[in-house]
Amino acid sequence: MKILFIYSTLSFGGVESVIRDRMQILLNEGHEVWSLFFKDRDGLPLFIPFEDRVKVFPSLDEQLKMIHDINPEWIIHFDTPDLVEEITRQFPNSKQIYEVHTTIKRNLVAVKNNQFIRQLRAMVVPSKAQAQLVDSITCNQIPIHVIPNGLPDYFFHPYPGVPKINEPVVFWIGRLETHKNWKGFVDIGSQVIEQVPNARFWLIGGKQSLPEQHQMLWVMLKKLGLIDHFRWFPEVPRNRMPQLMQFVAYSGGCFLSTSRSESFGLSILEAMASGCPIVAPRLDALLELVADGSEGILYPPGDLNSARNSVIRLITSQNTQQQMGEAARKRAGSYSVNQVVQQFLGLLISLDGGG
Repeated sequence: MKILFIYSTLSFGGVESVIRDRMQILLNEGHEVWSLFFKDRDGLPLFIPFEDRVKVFPSLDEQLKMIHDINPEWIIHFDTPDLVEEITRQFPNSKQIYEVHTTIKRNLVAVKNNQFIRQLRAMVVPSKAQAQLVDSITCNQIPIHVIPNGLPDYFFHPYPGVPKINEPVVFWIGRLETHKNWKGFVDIGSQVIEQVPNARFWLIGGKQSLPEQHQMLWVMLKKLGLIDHFRWFPEVPRNRMPQLMQFVAYSGGCFLSTSRSESFGLSILEAMASGCPIVAPRLDALLELVADGSEGILYPPGDLNSARNSVIRLITSQNTQQQMGEAARKRAGSYSVNQVVQQFLGLLISLDGGG
């Protein structure tokens, strides 16, 4: 099978990780797979060792030439509607699917367009909650299929020699963007250290965020007196994340999400696979991923006081932290990317009339 994935920007984000993991399995199984991006934000190393199958072409002519040259049977667009109409016109034999991983309203405008929808075979989303959101927009005009995100095997492997420290680490992952609410994470950190002075806070990601956001982060840390308790990792290679997360788990720490919306929660799943208990808002998509009181603690969305209390509960109770971390690790085991890719291939076959 010949498959092309299309996404707007090549960086180290969650969608790029989803594409990368799918490509790895599909290539191993003998399929011909490529990815096309429109803008480069230094994400190519994520696709080693098959980076030759990843192209960044900013111009329409280059994009269409690539599609012409590889002649894919299936074209999968991730939150990127730009080429759908042109492909329909120039490559009528190609079958197109649109994957909706965003919850940001301005990025959902395309799926409101009836003409746009008619050019697609189906839409794919990573959770039932996201399916309900997209269905409310499309008004049941197109099949919407749920294919969750998955994790490669190395997320489930224990790393020997990970040191254990007596300073519980609370970490957060994401871009420095409003809907991820990174400021909420910093605020919670400043309140937690008043009661747990040895706690440490790690913010992972944000390298490609606007410089003004970087400056705002440091100003906020200084104002709240968090500098000595805080580490910022602008970018961490994905294959190093499991070891880093296991360090957090062994420290007696947890993963904290302050997101205002989520379509799935890939970073949360990664943390769970590494044995980290979760503190996250009670969003519909996260209710599918985390069992409240078992694998973590879910708090009312926007209630940062409740989030703070939940963090303190976890990092000051070794038994609770370890029990929830182990439960989280077991739950994450059902999200192997190998299983997810088989589900994806099954969908393509069924849409082609083979099942």
